[in-house]
Amino acid sequence: MGILEANEIETGDRFLIDNRLNPSDLIFVVYSLGDRLKKISLTQTSPSAKCLGSLFGVVNNKLHIDGWSTELGCQEIKGTRFLILSRDNARTYFFIFNTYKKLVISSDEFAGIKSPGKTRLILDQDRLIVDIKEADVYYNDQKIVGHHVFSILEGASFLTPHYLLEKRPSQWKITVFSDDFTFEPNHVLLQKRKSEFPKNFPDYRRSPRLNLEVPTDKFKLQGSSKHQEKKGHSLLKMIMPPLMMIGMTGVTTLLSGRDALMMLGMGGASLLTTTFTVSQFFTEKKANKLSAIKEKENDLHYLVTAVGEITRPYKREKEVLAFQLPSPEKLVDMTVVYQSRIYERQVHNKDFLTVSLGTCDTPSSLTIETDVNDKDLSHEAKHLKTLAKQFSTQRQVPTAISLLDQTLGLIGAQDVLATSLENLLF
Repeated sequence: MGILEANEIETGDRFLIDNRLNPSDLIFVVYSLGDRLKKISLTQTSPSAKCLGSLFGVVNNKLHIDGWSTELGCQEIKGTRFLILSRDNARTYFFIFNTYKKLVISSDEFAGIKSPGKTRLILDQDRLIVDIKEADVYYNDQKIVGHHVFSILEGASFLTPHYLLEKRPSQWKITVFSDDFTFEPNHVLLQKRKSEFPKNFPDYRRSPRLNLEVPTDKFKLQGSSKHQEKKGHSLLKMIMPPLMMIGMTGVTTLLSGRDALMMLGMGGASLLTTTFTVSQFFTEKKANKLSAIKEKENDLHYLVTAVGEITRPYKREKEVLAFQLPSPEKLVDMTVVYQSRIYERQVHNKDFLTVSLGTCDTPSSLTIETDVNDKDLSHEAKHLKTLAKQFSTQRQVPTAISLLDQTLGLIGAQDVLATSLENLLF
């Protein structure tokens, strides 16, 4: 993207360091700087909290830790280091930059965002490159030192003693802890905050439920009709008797001396019989061949029609399963855009809390049978058995599992899990 627009900077409340809370209600954010980062947020409605064995409280707009008044910034109390922020020393900006070029955040003269400190951060397309030369630097709440290269993922955070950088869905968010920052307009474009939630969030609109059911049709594949070719003698066997009669007639005429004309007539009759026999043989052979071709065409037409009738409900079953049990990735996409389908199931629905864990091969709801004898080893019989087996299994369809009466385990940062449990329980 080009940096061609005029900078638009949000003029509202700029203490936006905790996405979970209303900025106007937030008073202090305290980071405990251990091996893992721990965040404590104090608000006007909840001005005190107990964490890590210490009591945090707000008295007269001053932060007290275990009764001791503390200042803003990096502080060490009872051997524990804290980073203390409020609207007085923290300000949040949103920006984008040309992703075809590198963006540097450091104290260098060539940096797109000039910051205090000795840490150099480079945003290079889908990589985040850091060179750390100071203490208390964290990536995704984990303390890091030295040189690192990370893949840029949505929601990733990078904390130094001077700023907090976060990757949001369509912007970058940086909260600075001093006024010693400069945003170079040739490198970054400051913007207004873009809402990460749909309009009217968290009010929801329940979509009409489509109660789709998988088909349970039954089908029977019938074997092809066997062409019964008419049995008959071979051509030689059919013409042999008349020919023998002709030969015997000639021999009899020579030996007996009878009337040659009568014998010639009898021989002619035998020859005529032979001619008709040969003609009938070829006629029947041609008719049998045409009949066999016709029967094969009928069998093929039946098989194509039957497979088509089975394929429609077979595909329908796959579509219903994919719609009723979206993959975890699709559920995430639905949640991100706040799609109304995420509220369509209610407690009384039989598939309430039924989710997909991935894909697998599972028996089809269709019933496919054949009338082929197991002893039939012909090619047609094997083909029908293969078709029945193929349509009896749905391949790569959602693997359904019900979460009702199941043990649910959550893994993650304590503050995030606490919020998740509150949402689940209350």
